[in-house]
Amino acid sequence: MYVDLAIKRNLRVKSYKGDNTMNCHNWKIQHTLQSFILIGVFLFARPGFGAPVSMDLAEQVADNFLNHVSAVHTIESIKAVESNEEEVGYLVQLSPQGYILVAGDNIRVPIKGYSLTSTFSDLPETYTQNLLRELEVSTTNSHGILSTQPDNTNAPHWEYLLRPPKLAISTLIIQSYEPDTFLLTSQWNQSYPYNSLIPTIDGEPTLTGCVQIAVAQIMLYHAHPTVGSGVFTHTWNDQILTAVMNRPFNWDIMPDIVNGSVPQYQRDEVAALIRDISILNRANFGLDFTSTMFRYWDFERAFGYASIFEMDISDPDLFFTTIKNEIDNLRPLLLSMPGHMTVADGYASDGTGRKIHINLGWGGNYDDYYYLDQTNIIGPYSFSPDHRIFYNIRPCEGDECYPYVPTGGGQPPVITSSLPDIIIDGTGTTLRIDAYDPDGDTVTLSSSSTCDVQAELNSNLLTLTPLDTDIYCQVDVQAQSDDGTTFKTFNVLCLEDMIYLGTQYDIGGQFADQDEIDLYSAYLEGYTTISGHRGYSNQAFYIWIKDQYGNTVAGPSNEPISVNLEPGFYTIAASLRSDMIFYPYSDDRSSYLLRITGDELTYTVSDLATSLGISLESEEGIGLNIGWNLISLSEHPTDTSISTVLNTITDKYISVWAYIDGSWKVYDPANPGFSDLTTMETGMGYWINMSSTATLTVSGSVPSNYINLSTGWNLVGYNSDTAQAVADALASIEGKYISVWAYINGAWQVYDPNNPGFSDLTTIEPGYGYWINASEACTWTLPRS
Repeated sequence: MYVDLAIKRNLRVKSYKGDNTMNCHNWKIQHTLQSFILIGVFLFARPGFGAPVSMDLAEQVADNFLNHVSAVHTIESIKAVESNEEEVGYLVQLSPQGYILVAGDNIRVPIKGYSLTSTFSDLPETYTQNLLRELEVSTTNSHGILSTQPDNTNAPHWEYLLRPPKLAISTLIIQSYEPDTFLLTSQWNQSYPYNSLIPTIDGEPTLTGCVQIAVAQIMLYHAHPTVGSGVFTHTWNDQILTAVMNRPFNWDIMPDIVNGSVPQYQRDEVAALIRDISILNRANFGLDFTSTMFRYWDFERAFGYASIFEMDISDPDLFFTTIKNEIDNLRPLLLSMPGHMTVADGYASDGTGRKIHINLGWGGNYDDYYYLDQTNIIGPYSFSPDHRIFYNIRPCEGDECYPYVPTGGGQPPVITSSLPDIIIDGTGTTLRIDAYDPDGDTVTLSSSSTCDVQAELNSNLLTLTPLDTDIYCQVDVQAQSDDGTTFKTFNVLCLEDMIYLGTQYDIGGQFADQDEIDLYSAYLEGYTTISGHRGYSNQAFYIWIKDQYGNTVAGPSNEPISVNLEPGFYTIAASLRSDMIFYPYSDDRSSYLLRITGDELTYTVSDLATSLGISLESEEGIGLNIGWNLISLSEHPTDTSISTVLNTITDKYISVWAYIDGSWKVYDPANPGFSDLTTMETGMGYWINMSSTATLTVSGSVPSNYINLSTGWNLVGYNSDTAQAVADALASIEGKYISVWAYINGAWQVYDPNNPGFSDLTTIEPGYGYWINASEACTWTLPRS
């Protein structure tokens, strides 16, 4: 079990006297690695069969590789190596020391592994056996799944290493490790906002745990997997926590440091990764420490990694040889120090081979090179040389991969993101959508919006782009799997100038200098707490609150503010300075987060829109002819009672009919008490018999963009404001309907999907009703502009 050791790092105010906390020093080491091209353990097995590589070719590859990395080593010997009595490659022994392992066929990456400082025989036997076994891995894995990569993926690497050195043109870059550098660029830690999605205790955020941070940073380094597998549950503090790994992992948006300059959706992406790892590891969350163990057997399968090996320091020579070999092959290791899990990702060139670079998972604090055969005093902690490593942490290849298979329990997908009504400004925003299928099936997300807000999904990232301001629109999100479809709807208020509203939210900001004062408008109500985070254990900047008249009602304070406020609009201010005292400005600590929490809030986003004179409703007009008309409502009425919906055509209609659940219902305005049709809603089609021409005007909100259809005939509406060709409008139920009928201007029109060229119904339009003959029960998802 590991207990996270959380560094308490304070930044002191300039005019304060010193205290016993650590002063602010941030050692930001700049390091850029060349683009990765060639290390075998990072590349997947390829489909098909490659040509065998001769010993002479293997020697040429090894020699050119040494020239490329500017090594002074020479080739001492070369021999074929076997696995399961099959020749799989060549072991090249180097002088004065080191080795290169060359693949035995050209379908794999040329260099499987190498070291310029240790010999192959010095490596753990289980490890070397695994390396050789990987060279004989079948191109089809045990589940019969072929890689999607082409056969010639590694051809450029072979071509590069087989050219004569004088003719070699460096069109490819082969990355090798250089001592005195380190592999990780991330500086994550265990507190806010990294812990924003894990459980709380009495409303207080718990720590993530050191294991989760170490593992997550190695996964970020590998940017793997794209999608995981398996469903994990963990019961903690009477809560059942669930992590479904068959979801997108968006590595490209995960930053090296998470602070106030990072958008909310990127912060959420990092926090979701850490949450899922903590559930897999069955963490015991706490406010002062979070204990857990690394369940690497589950980790390998869930995230698609190769077999992970473990070693203690009882044989120091073997221990440090293994660390150097892993780093030489660009593989960070998990380093378990007494009571704390870290990442070993580099070594020094001092010649001992025992001075190892450690990423401590403390936000970059104290990351440095340490002699691991000695006791190290790091911050307030002492670590004796009683270490363990977990190594060979890399994406799996071919037969190594053994993902979890969906259980197929038939449960529909779940959208776990709360998706409350939100406020955005004219720049728009991006939301991360958490959705999963409880059985582990693949979930596909789609979205639509109304008015002038574009809703575009890229994987599980929903980008909202307003085309105008001072508008109030609805956004629908749909999650679909083989087991069914789930929907969630929320409203978006777009303003020219942002106003914050909610019971819990973050505001991200960045100071340009020591004297800048940042101001934020917010509606606050009741007992409210505002805290700040700037990458230290203390707040390290000032916060205060002003009412709408400019009076300061709380602060300035360099600690969290808690105050009971009358409902109303306030200004939240943040600055490094308060009168004559200040915190020093630092470029690398200029970003901050404000965390606002409130006990209750009766004021809503729609209330704000109304107070600003922004309409919550739109209005449609439907032209009606004398006699029968087949119509639908494309705006959802505020009051759905039929007499209210039809009040603009009172005394101009004779009756209204609907076909609901296989039976007819009717409304007779002359005998409302005997009528069984009492409401009119979107999604339904209605026959209305008019005694004179008229225009039906309906005010309302935008409806959901999905309609459930039963097998057989359905009389439905069209919940969209966009006219489309029939096939396009019904694309979501393609193959699930037999025909579509409409009654337009006193004549029937039909669309037959099997004979579209002979169909006279060509367009689905708002305001009309439609008969759809469905061949099976299904959900019709409609387009939105």
